[in-house]
Amino acid sequence: MSAVSNMPHVIADAVRAASHAAHDFFEHLGDSVSHSIIESEREREEAYLAESADLADLECRMHDLDHARQHHVFWTT
Repeated sequence: MSAVSNMPHVIADAVRAASHAAHDFFEHLGDSVSHSIIESEREREEAYLAESADLADLECRMHDLDHARQHHVFWTT
């Protein structure tokens, strides 16, 4: 098989490799962003709970967070 006749296979292999590399990159990027969002949300929740005036306030805030999670409400500060 000559180099010219093998060229379509070489190009196809290169495109396939580039496609896999791009997929892996974006998958890793998505995982990193998701992790950052989760960590940020956890830090906001901890700060919100830390502002509690007393035990009753803490319990109320914990209930609010549980309710928000069940209804997919996200806290903003």
